[in-house]
Amino acid sequence: MADGRSYLGNPDLNSETSYQLAFTADYHGEKWQVKATPFYNIVRDYIQGVPIARLVGGLPVLQYQNVNRADLYGIDASFRYAFTEDFGLRGQVSYVRGVNRSNHDNLYRIAPLRSTLAFDGRVLGWKTPSNSSSPPSRTKPPPTTAGPPPAATPCSTTASGATSPTASASNSASKTSPTNATPTTSAASTASPAAMSASANASPVPGVLCTSR
Repeated sequence: MADGRSYLGNPDLNSETSYQLAFTADYHGEKWQVKATPFYNIVRDYIQGVPIARLVGGLPVLQYQNVNRADLYGIDASFRYAFTEDFGLRGQVSYVRGVNRSNHDNLYRIAPLRSTLAFDGRVLGWKTPSNSSSPPSRTKPPPTTAGPPPAATPCSTTASGATSPTASASNSASKTSPTNATPTTSAASTASPAAMSASANASPVPGVLCTSR
């Protein structure tokens, strides 16, 4: 064991039963932050090493035995004081005491009072610039190849003027259709001059305007 003593087991030990009461108080102010947790613990059949009539290295051997009742109580607390928004002082305290209620003696191997005190702080401004990125590649990008522009389809000319192939096909279909054509075909053949002029100036190639010659 860490205390340098020799311990002897005991197969007749009973299991411990613990009852604990604790609460926490927490305060946050402009400068101060304080947190404290007191507790009280009652343990039935507490197990600890008890000296027996056997020596090892000049020290009595400790055998694990049950204690009828043991009480452990103490507090865990921490605080922080802010000197500025970024720097402060913080600390922590832990205290526990154990008492054997059978003989009112202190329990063995109970941790002593412990405390820490330290300064803390943070440095602002350690940020990666927004324009920082990985270095540019040294490999030249492959040249972009553009295909030849689409060939313009020549505008066809009829007796009434320059018209698009679509308009010409529509007029030809209307001339060869029988006399009992449907209303839809008659509407296409009797289009207004303005509509026929707009259709005549249309081109099958986007961006190219056909004009009459």
